Amino acid sequence: MHEIEPLGFDFRLRTRELASSVHRSKLKTLAFILLLTGAMGALGALSPYAQQKRSTWDGVYTSEQEARGRAQYAESCASCHGPELETESYIPLIVGPAYIANWDGLPLATFFDRVRGMPVDKELTRQQNADVVAFLLARNGFPAGRTELKGQQDELNEITFRATRPGN
Repeated sequence: MHEIEPLGFDFRLRTRELASSVHRSKLKTLAFILLLTGAMGALGALSPYAQQKRSTWDGVYTSEQEARGRAQYAESCASCHGPELETESYIPLIVGPAYIANWDGLPLATFFDRVRGMPVDKELTRQQNADVVAFLLARNGFPAGRTELKGQQDELNEITFRATRPGN
């Protein structure tokens, strides 16, 4: 019979070394992924998109814009909603706690789109609509700020309509 000659190394020892090497490699990969994830999280926290959404209480329009909105409202909206928003017809009021409660928690884009659907006989530009929205926000007690409200959908979606001031 032929005797099998040893190959010069112990298979059991080599298998343990290989398993240990694979284990170390997996640990290094896991550590790298955790480090990368942590770094991305830290950068994400600094991103403006990671910050809390603004609300209608954060001064999302300017006083100048509200004045333009008042003029646009008089020209385009007052015939139905009344010159001082005091409609006495079948048209619902667009000022007051009951009205703004309808929009609570929704993106300002939803309010903007509803206002944009009027008047039915004349289409306003997105900027004219933003000005009217600024006027309506002012008449409902929301404060003015230093940056004009734009008519861009993505910006409007980042502003939450809040009926009550935070902390009240």
